[in-house]
Amino acid sequence: MRSLRSTSPTSTCRSHRSRCGAASGRGGRNRLDTIRRDGARTAYRWRGKHDEAVPTAHKRLIAARHLVMLAAATGASNCTTRQGGLWAKEYAVTQERIRELTKSMLRKKLYVVLSKGGAAPEQIAEHLPRHLEYMIALEKKGVLFASGPLAAADGQMRGDGLTIVRAASAQAAREIAEADPFVVHGLRSFELREWTVMEGSLGIKVNLSDQSLELA
Repeated sequence: MRSLRSTSPTSTCRSHRSRCGAASGRGGRNRLDTIRRDGARTAYRWRGKHDEAVPTAHKRLIAARHLVMLAAATGASNCTTRQGGLWAKEYAVTQERIRELTKSMLRKKLYVVLSKGGAAPEQIAEHLPRHLEYMIALEKKGVLFASGPLAAADGQMRGDGLTIVRAASAQAAREIAEADPFVVHGLRSFELREWTVMEGSLGIKVNLSDQSLELA
């Protein structure tokens, strides 16, 4: 355990700048260790890579808050507060950029039913007509957004499926999923997830000669 040494505010600031301004020689890691004033010992340690390598702005904000709290509690020199302020400012700029990029996005809330199969193919085949009839009925009512089977990466079918529904609540979506004949007869289990549609595109081509539609 490293011993705690009494330092003046000036030496504390100089020491902090040397630790925060460049990577130390021990594996390229920064270390902000002990700050002490008026006989009150407060130990704070934050270890991470050099500033440019900190992975997320969120982690920088956490570190900034800790630094500001530490400065207030110990009366540390202003260099600690300035360092935290720089991180907080960078985080605020990042958040503003995120708001700018997402302000016009769709934000349409839907529910995704991830169905897990496992029943024998002959059992699936027996109840498949009723399953399809149920899905078509949901489509006609405007409840079904999209639905279809899920296959493995190699194309092998395993009885899994994905269904996206429009529902007023998670409970309403669950009731829709539970009424699927595959689920009623125990051929599938499912996991329900809320999905917010943000990005994407949908193209529709109308052929007037035969009044047909094509989706892109």
